Amino acid sequence: MSTIVGFVLFATSIVPAMIAQEYGEGDYLLILLCLGMFAGGAMLVIHGKRHLTPRVEEVLAKDQRAPILYLRSFNDQAGDFTLGGFFSAVGAMFTRRNMGLSTSSWGPTFQSQLGYVMERVGPYIAVGRPGVRLPGTGAARLYVSDQAWQERVVQLIRSARLVIIRAGTSAGLNWEIETVKRIIDKPHQLLVILPLSKKGYLAFRQSVAEAGIELPQRPPNAMFMTFDEEWKPRFLETTGKLEHTLSPFFLMNNIEPPEVSAWDAFRLFFR
Repeated sequence: MSTIVGFVLFATSIVPAMIAQEYGEGDYLLILLCLGMFAGGAMLVIHGKRHLTPRVEEVLAKDQRAPILYLRSFNDQAGDFTLGGFFSAVGAMFTRRNMGLSTSSWGPTFQSQLGYVMERVGPYIAVGRPGVRLPGTGAARLYVSDQAWQERVVQLIRSARLVIIRAGTSAGLNWEIETVKRIIDKPHQLLVILPLSKKGYLAFRQSVAEAGIELPQRPPNAMFMTFDEEWKPRFLETTGKLEHTLSPFFLMNNIEPPEVSAWDAFRLFFR
């Protein structure tokens, strides 16, 4: 219900701005109301979608295709829901270091936007943070104990058709990167979502060097990276739509690039 209410608020937030424009540019209260409706609607939508996030067991029981595994640092995910995370993504939207020229780079939404594309290829799954009351948006969540998570992640990597890693520098993520590099058959099965900031990129560059992955010192003008057979980075040029940006990655893995229509995105949004 909160998803629908939030969407209505989000969609109608432009009305006060239109009224302000019609009856006077100085009506700042209407403009503030517009911004409040916009922000409140967005947060309600995200809150509602977090309630709808399915569990991995349910998804894999219905879909027998090899899964798409999403790995990230839990700390980075928590930062998505802060004002700093939001404004960092807004800044990225004005550069070519976003996910697609039509796609937001804000964490709570880009997991969902990736899902719209990846679910056309296979079940989109992730390990959930133990103890959280609400999961994040996007991938279906699997919850395991602190003692069992490494063993379960190894199993998921072995079964995955593709692996997506959101760049970070935590010890757990470093272990996952090293494990992915050791296990997957072909380096181009791995897709990395690069950090938005130069500082974040340089920290990630230093971190993956320990796994034998060498990245250029200068941050690339791209949001996504995959690898060739020798683990040399290949950066994906940002194009109009997210699925078009990812097309070279899919083709490298002998996957027909999926097309996500506006109706598909709308239907998945309210799934």
